[in-house]
Amino acid sequence: MTDRGASRTIQCPAAAISLAATAVLLAATACTPAPPAPVSLSWRFVDGRGCDLAGIVDVVARGAAPEPSPPLRLRCRDGAAPDRSVEVDVTDRPATLTLDAETITGAVLYSGRVEVEDGDPADRIVTLRHVGGRAE
Repeated sequence: MTDRGASRTIQCPAAAISLAATAVLLAATACTPAPPAPVSLSWRFVDGRGCDLAGIVDVVARGAAPEPSPPLRLRCRDGAAPDRSVEVDVTDRPATLTLDAETITGAVLYSGRVEVEDGDPADRIVTLRHVGGRAE
């Protein structure tokens, strides 16, 4: 009986340590904040034009990830409000996203900004204003 008791004594601390380690691991996992949900972005042009009429091919988003990072190049039609939107990961919040609307040659004709805070609604519509070139 002494051996059984000794055996239990040896096994119990190991089991206790194992259970304690598991509990600490679970607690640490539970305390890790989940990454913020992606932001669903749409854009519209201040003058009411669509992508084709405005001569815009791409919308380039900057500030969407920890800097330095390459800008995110999106097809204009993919996020044209009100029917379409694109999801953008914004991991560091608060953040300011700058959206530049570019022609096929890379000229920026329209631009807009949106602030993304913690707890903001996930759907955002950005108004792109004329900033350069010639709006016909």
